[in-house]
Amino acid sequence: MKKIKITVLSVSAVVIGIILITDSKGISDTIRECTETCLDSLIPSLFCFMLFASVLIGSGIGKIITAPIWVIIRYILKLDCNMFSVYLLSQFGGYPIGVKLLNELIRKDNKYKEQAQKAIYYCFSSGPAFVTGIVGIGIYNDITAGIIIYVSCFMANLITAVVANIKNKTPIYENMSYRIIQIKISSYLKECIKSLIQIVAAILLFNSIAEVANFILTQLFDINITYIINTLIEITNIKQANPVPSIILSTVFISFGGMCIIYQILTLAEFRIKVINFIAARTIITLLSALICKIIIYSTGYSPSLSVFAYKFDIAVTNPVVAICVICMTGIVLSEATTVRKK
Repeated sequence: MKKIKITVLSVSAVVIGIILITDSKGISDTIRECTETCLDSLIPSLFCFMLFASVLIGSGIGKIITAPIWVIIRYILKLDCNMFSVYLLSQFGGYPIGVKLLNELIRKDNKYKEQAQKAIYYCFSSGPAFVTGIVGIGIYNDITAGIIIYVSCFMANLITAVVANIKNKTPIYENMSYRIIQIKISSYLKECIKSLIQIVAAILLFNSIAEVANFILTQLFDINITYIINTLIEITNIKQANPVPSIILSTVFISFGGMCIIYQILTLAEFRIKVINFIAARTIITLLSALICKIIIYSTGYSPSLSVFAYKFDIAVTNPVVAICVICMTGIVLSEATTVRKK
């Protein structure tokens, strides 16, 4: 059995190597496009908010600024103020923000470890900047479409949070205490940069896998991976729509996130996540998002123009500023690794 396994792995490695060489242009183009996507949309929309949200939770300021809303919403969500601040920020920051903030909360108090395993189901959302900018304006040429998609996903997460915590006791306001914790911005900056590099690397990996699969299917069966499969593998492929898909289908993509996002969540999480349960939960929430989207469209009568619209990038990879930023980020991570080894 062991010999068979070694043989299969060896043959697979040779085949993959041959494909990588044969389809070198396709893979290069894919890497180039993914890099442009990350520089054009992901890093600008995610970096600042990831750092900002981590600092809010780590310092305790997040708990303070969300307290006025929490005083009322605690009767509905039944989350304590710390967990509520994580939930709220996760709905505005982007997919990895939720898991990053849950990690931060666990570092502050290990009692949240068990709660985080359930909260990760609904502390999961694309940021409004991506949905309205890349999807709404970039695909439909209409910000209203993006708003409808975002609201649908937000409401599905809210309903899930309510149902998931319905048996919890309502947190008592009198037991709350507020204090600011001193933090080091540099440590949060390094952690944020390392997380971004992990996220970008995952996007490059999963898009490369999609390209290799597409190459194999094209050569063997003369068919291409469909837009739906590409987007389910990696969510940034949603911009490749041609012709423009329905808003409900885009809502499904955004709510589910895709396999690359799930991989990122599992990689970044510092607590145990049951993969099957997570995928099942996100599938149900995705269907709920689609239903809410359909209700919004039906009740408002909204219908975007479904003419073909080519999404265009505004950033060139050859831009020297971009190169400097990448070099700086790499330098910070390498210096951190060197420091850890010395210790």
